[in-house]
Amino acid sequence: MAGAHIALCRVLRLKNALRATINSPEFMALRQFKEEISILQSEDFWNYLFSMCRALYAPMRVLRLADQKVAAMDKMHFYVCQTDANMSYYLTKAVSDSGR
Repeated sequence: MAGAHIALCRVLRLKNALRATINSPEFMALRQFKEEISILQSEDFWNYLFSMCRALYAPMRVLRLADQKVAAMDKMHFYVCQTDANMSYYLTKAVSDSGR
């Protein structure tokens, strides 16, 4: 479950490596992937990705609790409360970052 979200969290972790790759002379000599390069060079993309990963961290933990075979209702309650707080905070942050 949530494979796409996990992949985006990994992309966020590899931000510096991706930027180094797209700025290398070898990659620039290819002259391909222009749309992807413009997205990866955009600071807004990285800000939104960070906000999304932080906002969805607690719901991802709830999914992990479902995989375990131990009682975890107290942890589930904690993560649901964290989800409520994080979602509202990072949604507000994303809106303010977009300038709307």
